[in-house]
Amino acid sequence: MPHLPTDEIRFAVEVRNGRWIKSELLDLLRVHNVALVLNCYYTMPDIAALRQQIDPLSADFLYLRFLGDRKKMDEYVEQMIQQGRKQRHWDALVWDRQQELRHWAKHTKELSETRENMPVFAFFNNHYAGYAPGSLGIFARAWQEQ
Repeated sequence: MPHLPTDEIRFAVEVRNGRWIKSELLDLLRVHNVALVLNCYYTMPDIAALRQQIDPLSADFLYLRFLGDRKKMDEYVEQMIQQGRKQRHWDALVWDRQQELRHWAKHTKELSETRENMPVFAFFNNHYAGYAPGSLGIFARAWQEQ
């Protein structure tokens, strides 16, 4: 494994229980420049609600995760395949999440602009809308439109 300079190593903590999002956690993460993962997940508050509750920036970068509900998406896609509306898994978007992605792009871009040259890393799971590259494309276009 190649050695990375210390200043290029980044750490993030992901929680999937909205009740954990408290100032004590954010303060601890800030001391160590560890990013709180901002995730679009059914057990977590929406980005706008999170921003009203607390300043979610805890590091010199942002890390986003768009996960979706694995169980619901698996059932939905399997049903589409059984009905002949799809031939295989994870080859196309199946849920329209454009509005939500525009919302996230707006809020994320606003957060990133509070600091100069803040990197933003975004991860998309296929379970978010059925096809991770398609979701990323929508988010990237929404980001550019901001």
